[in-house]
Amino acid sequence: MSLLFNTSCYQKSQALRRACLFNLRDNDLHHGGSIRQGEIVAGRCGYVVAETNVPGFTGTVQPYWPNRCVLWREHFLTCMALPGLPTGPVPRGSAGGLRHQHYVVAEFADPAAITEAKKQGLPLVRSLEGRLLANVEIAIIPGKKNRYRAAQLL
Repeated sequence: MSLLFNTSCYQKSQALRRACLFNLRDNDLHHGGSIRQGEIVAGRCGYVVAETNVPGFTGTVQPYWPNRCVLWREHFLTCMALPGLPTGPVPRGSAGGLRHQHYVVAEFADPAAITEAKKQGLPLVRSLEGRLLANVEIAIIPGKKNRYRAAQLL
């Protein structure tokens, strides 16, 4: 079985790891420039909002454009997911599963959802447009400890 991706970018830089840019792979990032906190970067595994500034790297930055919804801890949130994802919930282990398309950027506009995010320790980031965003995962990879990011794609 061959690897789907050659490079996990966060293995190259602690700054990428701190910014929660875990889903970026292969040629998603380039050396030079910087990524600002609150910018949404498109990657092959999903969209991610930079939780901190990242010097020395650039990527494809996109404005927040919600195209789906997620259920996160009993809160319905709009989110920005990769185009082409299956509609509706995707059963675990099914063909077309979400294993390699597992990150979305969700907007936290409801005060109850914001309170719950803070209680769970989910980092909320103010986008450049002023939205309160967070990185959530729509497929949980076994062994990961950040279950507070788990959400169901609707």
